[in-house]
Amino acid sequence: MLAMAYAAAHPVRIDRMILIGPGGPTLEFAEWFNDNIRMRLRSEDLEAERYWTEAPKRGVDPDKAGLEQVRAITPGYFFERAKGLAFASQLPDGTLTLQVNALLFGDMSRGYDSRPGLRQLDRPVLIVQGHQDPVGDKTAEDIHAAIKSSALTYLNQCGHFPWLEQPDAFRRILAEFFQSK
Repeated sequence: MLAMAYAAAHPVRIDRMILIGPGGPTLEFAEWFNDNIRMRLRSEDLEAERYWTEAPKRGVDPDKAGLEQVRAITPGYFFERAKGLAFASQLPDGTLTLQVNALLFGDMSRGYDSRPGLRQLDRPVLIVQGHQDPVGDKTAEDIHAAIKSSALTYLNQCGHFPWLEQPDAFRRILAEFFQSK
């Protein structure tokens, strides 16, 4: 979303852009995103998330608790649960700073809409979207509709991290984009 905001503000400074499982050009996707994550989680994931949500009340560092919440829900970002669990287990401590997230989304909630600037972008843009990404296909389609020069490519059996779930197809798509003029 930061890349889209930059491209919207400075379209002439963009040569090419690749958006991989992007958030939306607005915050509309937030209406369904959490539901899409939660419907993919198992009861043990939701229980772990609740446990870590309450952890700061027990004296646990809020950033540590926040990271553990993220680890608990990470399988919901993936088509293949095992890959989500493996990814979550490799997230290093210190990866999440709640204050940064709060400031970012607080700022964006005051009127983030990159569509007007994106409509001015005339550079090649590749949008790579996993069909099972909880962000939803509509989000990628909204971006594609805003950027006339964009190409939208879907990967099936793929959630939010296509380079992890469909690495061969992902590399092929990027190579084709970089070889095109």
